Amino acid sequence: MSFHIKRAAICLWMVILLLLSGRVVASAQNIEPNKSSVDNSSTNQIFVHLKGETKASSMLSVASSLPDAEYAGGIPNTRTLIYKVDGDVEKAVEDVKKNGNVADASVVPYWYALDITLDDAYKDQLWALDSMNVRGSGDKAWNLFVDKTQLNDKTSAIKVAVFDSGVNGNHPDLAGKVVNSIICKGSEASGTYVVTCSQGGIDDGGHGTHVAGIIGAIPNNQGIAGIGWGTKIIAVKVLHEGGRGTLAEIMYGLNWVADHAQSDNIKIVNLSLGGSIYDSTIKQELQNVMDSLWSKGVVVVAAAGNSGDTGNPVFYPAAFRNVLSVASVDRNNNLAPYSEYNDPVKTDPPYVTDGHWIDVAAPGGSCSVSTKQDCILSTWNDSSKPCTEGVPDNTGSYCYMNGTSQASPYVAGLVALVWARNPSLSNADVVSIIQTTANHEAPKVGGNNATVFGAVNAFAAVNSALSAPTVTPGASTTPRPSSTVSPSPTGIRPPVTPSRTP
Repeated sequence: MSFHIKRAAICLWMVILLLLSGRVVASAQNIEPNKSSVDNSSTNQIFVHLKGETKASSMLSVASSLPDAEYAGGIPNTRTLIYKVDGDVEKAVEDVKKNGNVADASVVPYWYALDITLDDAYKDQLWALDSMNVRGSGDKAWNLFVDKTQLNDKTSAIKVAVFDSGVNGNHPDLAGKVVNSIICKGSEASGTYVVTCSQGGIDDGGHGTHVAGIIGAIPNNQGIAGIGWGTKIIAVKVLHEGGRGTLAEIMYGLNWVADHAQSDNIKIVNLSLGGSIYDSTIKQELQNVMDSLWSKGVVVVAAAGNSGDTGNPVFYPAAFRNVLSVASVDRNNNLAPYSEYNDPVKTDPPYVTDGHWIDVAAPGGSCSVSTKQDCILSTWNDSSKPCTEGVPDNTGSYCYMNGTSQASPYVAGLVALVWARNPSLSNADVVSIIQTTANHEAPKVGGNNATVFGAVNAFAAVNSALSAPTVTPGASTTPRPSSTVSPSPTGIRPPVTPSRTP
């Protein structure tokens, strides 16, 4: 008997009693697999899977098949043993597989902690992803997926309807993202004003392409990356000349999505638009559409509005029930000066009875031309309209903007990440997770909370997705009781027209 066999036999007899009594002692590193990646290189260890129970006879038999190996422990509650091989590990695997007590064997791979990193040209300017705990080392949302491929695969099953000015699907960062384009527009071509929704609709403003990039721009070694880059976009063009759309056009679009939500697997709606509504019937009909979308499992995310410094009025559709409303914060999680906020004196019964109609906050930026780095950088539709209402980059393909229009798609993208982590969650589950994991201490207004739940925390939300309690499907998780008829985009533009080369 060789030295290795003798040593192995002694060790085996010492641990067999523990194995048979259910007290196996194994030295194993506590590795979080959701932060790791399998590497093709191998260790000098092998797994050996026994056919039957871990009996002394079978373990001694395995040891005899591995004369150049040393027993290195076992995996608790399994029939898997670990051996450290002094020689050729591949040969050791083949040799031990011939043993009648062995079901299978393999080389133990290396696992590495993986931080999903970006190599896009503007990666260093995507501060919102850092502020929300999306990317970077350690406890970040992207690190909860095994690697880029898994993140892409998991989010690619999720479709987001972006209600806006359209989306330029030909932008390099949005290639393959737009799976459908719908335009909802009124026309008097037949002599009667009729609103219809049909296929088509280009982005003639740029705002929609900017929003879509925040949600799902792909990491492709250029430009930017969106928070949920695998998501697919359904562009619903409801904003037209001057960045405006009638409420009728928007309602038609919402009803189109409600009709197609289940057949087209639309899970999220982003509304970076809004206004006031004075018609109580229209208001109720819009609430009915929101309720219909909710009952079909859709999460509607809406910008809270940009009039926080000019009256702070109740803003729709953000104030409706079953809508996740989003205020804007700067890079320090302070409320952006333009952002709407909760105020007990601002009511609009029966939709807003206590002034608490804004749920969460997310990065929307707070900047000027001289501080463009504090804006939100995203894709721009340079082919039809230069980025003159924001701050253009030096190519014209990207634009710096700020507003609750930018905050809303960050939350829409977070919804996609939570769902990607656990597709079995209901819309009520997802919204509850995002609300309850938010930073309740920020942002503040005059010492009071500006939103009901606080600034979103992407890592905490995605990390909670697998252990979240089940919320009754269709139940409203928003603790609120929802008139300019031509809503406009909610993006705040810097006050000075910049040059083409900032």
